[in-house]
Order: sequence, then structure tokens, then C-alpha cells
Amino acid sequence: MLIQFKAKNFLSFKHEVILNTVASNITEFQKSNVFVNHKEKYLKSIAIYGANASGKSNLFKAIGFFKHFVKNSYKLSLDDSITPVTPFKLSTETENKPSSFEITFIHKQVQYRYGFTVDRIRIHQEWLYSLELKPRSKENLLFQRGKKIKLGRTIKKWNIKQIDEATIRSNVLVLTKLAMDYDKIQEEVLNWFNNLNTISGYKPSSYSSYTRKKIDSNPDFKKQVINLLRAADIQISDIFVQKTHLEPDKIPEKLKTKLMNLSQQIPGRIEDVEQLDYLTRHNKYNLRNKLVGSTLLSLDEEESQGTNQLFNLLGPIIDTISHNKILFIDEIDSSLHPYLTQLLVKLFNSTNNEMSQLIFTTHDVALLNAHCLRRDQVWFTELDEYGASQLFSLANFKESETGQKVRKDADYLKQYMLGRYGAIPLVDEIHEED
Repeated sequence: MLIQFKAKNFLSFKHEVILNTVASNITEFQKSNVFVNHKEKYLKSIAIYGANASGKSNLFKAIGFFKHFVKNSYKLSLDDSITPVTPFKLSTETENKPSSFEITFIHKQVQYRYGFTVDRIRIHQEWLYSLELKPRSKENLLFQRGKKIKLGRTIKKWNIKQIDEATIRSNVLVLTKLAMDYDKIQEEVLNWFNNLNTISGYKPSSYSSYTRKKIDSNPDFKKQVINLLRAADIQISDIFVQKTHLEPDKIPEKLKTKLMNLSQQIPGRIEDVEQLDYLTRHNKYNLRNKLVGSTLLSLDEEESQGTNQLFNLLGPIIDTISHNKILFIDEIDSSLHPYLTQLLVKLFNSTNNEMSQLIFTTHDVALLNAHCLRRDQVWFTELDEYGASQLFSLANFKESETGQKVRKDADYLKQYMLGRYGAIPLVDEIHEED
């Protein structure tokens, strides 16, 4: 479970921004939209609104970089730069300073707080703390990296007595190095990051193959996808996978080149190629609108872009809910009707959702009036006058005129479109010449 993520001096975030999933002390949707873990309430989903170029996607880039660096820093050689670390460039104060990141999460009933400060050349600081989820527990230092690496008492109980600092390169995380040498670090800390995934609604190719492979290999998964497609009322009753053997002369040149390159690493014949076509079943009617049978349509060629987008998203979403993972989706509403976006959000804001979380950016303002989000589930990004992104929740927003917080019976959609919460583009009128 994700509790909190912080980022500072990264892309448009000059100042520290904090995304927090701890539920506020408000009363709406307590049974469906929050879950309880050791007496603390956490949000099942968060929607992030904001104008274009306000920083929404940069938040996802920050969490994406964080995970990638944690999982892959050990691959860097001494001379490799740390990319894509990019500080806030619109200020002389920050352009040459390191970026900072920190994440707080729960794994195996222990709360961890892990972070680091880094630039393209080296890691300046790194820290890891743990907290037992029981009354009167205190946060314990596991390790801290500065000029030297300090080990805490708790990590020494894991039989990690010392670290050979000479073996840890300046661009490699201590956490990653420890996980390579000690299974305990891998199991207790690093494996949590396998449950954290980020995808972009604008780039379905990054996750569409996952959905299709699961459909082809897992009948239960296929059943869940079909049930959700039926719930979306897009008139698909079934999905089939049609496998066709491709003769060598029918293989596209680009694919043939890739296969030849791959065959150098993995022995095999490029002649052994199958094409997978995904077909959807639809009812067929006669002139009197009487059901007379069904027909098959190509998912890629004959179904709409919105249908394909929904289909592609269902794979990562079902996987997230089934295994209590955390999913970040940038622009979840891309090519989707507002009702379909609501359907996906409600899958997480449900009593059937045990512990999974969805965090997404969107321009779909219909969600604000769909009665499916709490005030603390609605967040905004906004640029200040110096080009730096701010991040804040509707629950913490105070009216400039009254100083009062937003009421739960307020018309969120209307107020947002009127600019009461900020986070909308200020568009000048275009005056035509006579």
C-alpha cells in the first residue's frame, strides 16, 4: 500500500510536493472509497486535475523514475550518468542542485520510509526507516547514507552487520546493492516495488500486449474482461484469439528483422511465426430486429479506438485489483467516454476492493459530479507565477473569499470550471481583425 510520495526539484517541481493517500477526517463514502489498516484510513483512488503543462504528467514521471532507479541502479557502470534526473530549470537557485524523492509504504505489515537525493552524477543522500504497525511503536533507522553509510540496529538484526562502502559506486543505491547481497532486503523492502506500476493512457502499446497475453493464457482472466466489457454496454459478448501460421514470405520486413536479431540470442527458426488476431463476438439481427446469430469483428481493425483503449486498460486494472497493487495511469480518460472512466474508477471505489489503489490524471470533469469521489480524492496541479508546479487536494483547499474549506455539498464541477479552485488554463479571447 502506498501512503505518501514526495518529490522536490524535479522537472516542474521546484518546491517539495506531497501526494498523500491518508484519508481526511470527512464522512463521505467511508465504506466504499477507503480501507482501514491498523486503525488508519487510506484512500483507494486519487484523481489529479490540472491545466496542460501544469505538472500532472511530471508527477508520474517522478514516480516512474523512482521505481526504475530503485530496480536498476545496479546496472550502471561508474561512468554512466543517472538519467532522467532533471532539476527545475527556471530558477538559478535549483538548476544545479540535486533532486529529492521519498516514498512511504506498507509491506508485510511494516511501514517503510525510503528516499534519496540525486543528480546526474551521483547519489548525495539515501535513507531507509521502518515502523512496526503496533501501538507505541517508534520509527527505526535501517540505514542512512551521507558522507558515510550508517547502519541502524534493526537492519543489524537481519544479519547485515556492515557494508563494504568501497564496493558501492556513487551512482548505485545502497538499497539496490543490499538487495543483491541479502535476501532479507529483497523480500522485506525491494519486492514491494513490483506492486507499483505506471502506464500512460496515450501509449496503449506499453500495456496492450499484457492484456492480450493474459486473455490467451488465462480463462478466468478472460472471463473477468468479458464481464467488464458487458458492464460497459459496448455489445461485446465474447472474445476469441485466432492463431494463424505465417509463411516466411508473409512476415513483414520490420518483424523479420527483429526476429533475425532475436534468433542470434535465442536459437530458433524465423519460419515458426504465428499471428494472433483478437476477435470480438457481437449479436446479429434480422430486419425485424430478431436475434438470428452472431458475427465476429476484428478488435484492431473494426472496433473503435475507445473500445480498444478500454480493452487494453482492463488487463493492468484487473491485475492491480486481484493482487492488491498500486497503479498510476496518466490520462486515464484518453479515448474513453466519461461513463467508462467512471466504471474504471468505481472498480477501485468498491467494497469488493480489498487493498489496491488507483492514482490517475484526467481532464474528465464529469467525475467531479459523478458522486464517486471524496474531496480528499480530488487533487489539482497548478503553476505559480514563476513556472513551478503546486500540488494540493480539494479537501485542504480554502476559499480565498471566506477562508473556509470546500463543503461536501458544493458543486465541485461548477466551481472548478469557474476557476474557484485554480488548476485551469487561463485562455485569452481571440479578437478578429476587421
